[in-house]
Amino acid sequence: MPEWLELELAHQLSPAPAPDTLWERIQNGRPPVRRHVPRWPIAAILTLMVAAATLWLAAKGQEPALSLEQVALQQLQHPAPLDLLSSDPAAIAAWTRRHAGIGLSIPAATPVRLSGVRLIQKRGELMAAVDYTIGSDAATLLVARTGPAADTSHGRLSWKSGGLSYALACSNPDHPEAACLLCHASL
Repeated sequence: MPEWLELELAHQLSPAPAPDTLWERIQNGRPPVRRHVPRWPIAAILTLMVAAATLWLAAKGQEPALSLEQVALQQLQHPAPLDLLSSDPAAIAAWTRRHAGIGLSIPAATPVRLSGVRLIQKRGELMAAVDYTIGSDAATLLVARTGPAADTSHGRLSWKSGGLSYALACSNPDHPEAACLLCHASL
């Protein structure tokens, strides 16, 4: 190495005073290195949570259609107390019309034994449940207003007619059509 370079380096590399804060920085150590955490997974999870909550709220608002047959069966299996105890078809029809606004027509000569009627409120709908017995079997006729809906076939345990929906439930699983004897003299 040339001599002039050695002299220059020796002059430039002479001891220098350390800054006052050096010892403090040595004692405290290095500041922790901050790792770079990608933020997109957090954003994706939050987006999925918001989407799931939105779908859940939308689905919650659209409850499945109320099955009158299921409600009639529930009323048959776990009946609430009757609001009117009567075996008179005219009294039951008048009471139902007055308290529920449902025009019910039960024949005066019916082969069943009427027990009475109760009002039921399901999802804001007011319904009338007429309880009766056919021999040793119990049955329930459920009637609810449907508004302007097309009439449907009357050959099943549920039907629509004249702005009303009807559903029957019978305790005899072998002959559920026995519940039809409320309005029909023979099967």
